[in-house]
Amino acid sequence: MRCPVCQQSLHEVSPACPHCSFDLTIAVQHLGMVPRLQPDVTDLAGVLTPGQTSLLQEMIREKERRFPQLQFACVTLQIPPQVPLRAYTFWLLNRGSLVSAMEKGGDCRIVLFTLEMNQMQLCCMLGYGLEPFVNQTTLEQIVQSAQPLLARGDAAGAFQACLEHVDLHLTAISRAIPAIYGLHEEKVASPLSTEAEFAY
Repeated sequence: MRCPVCQQSLHEVSPACPHCSFDLTIAVQHLGMVPRLQPDVTDLAGVLTPGQTSLLQEMIREKERRFPQLQFACVTLQIPPQVPLRAYTFWLLNRGSLVSAMEKGGDCRIVLFTLEMNQMQLCCMLGYGLEPFVNQTTLEQIVQSAQPLLARGDAAGAFQACLEHVDLHLTAISRAIPAIYGLHEEKVASPLSTEAEFAY
């Protein structure tokens, strides 16, 4: 996993980051109680209309049908300017009950988007099970796709852009995984004659 503040690698059970000394336990003491989060869309900032929320929920359901092993969540929030958004997002991911206690390590496969409305900053964070497959450059590209919409204050549109771009990247990654692991599709002899043809 990566430290949410300095982005350096560290072990999942590390009490604190050895590079920047970020400590989730200490952060929890300052951040207080974890807000109640929905499994798909949580509008803590109160900026989404019911229609926008429904549209985002439907988009998330569609992505989860395409990638049934993954979970997607979008959260709007407002936090003090001295609190780093990545650290707050990391806190939500680890303490916000978006994933069950059984989904640890490689079993944690969530894509979490948080949008801080005061500064109009968006963060994308992955569960540990996805980190080996999605690098930081890809995450930055996904977040960058929302910048024009963030500039217009369009929170729903920013989430939609990120969901579409993460779909493109995940599709490319899933197609590359067999080659990464040296897997090759076995050619199975067709039971049909070589002259048989289909119209599709």
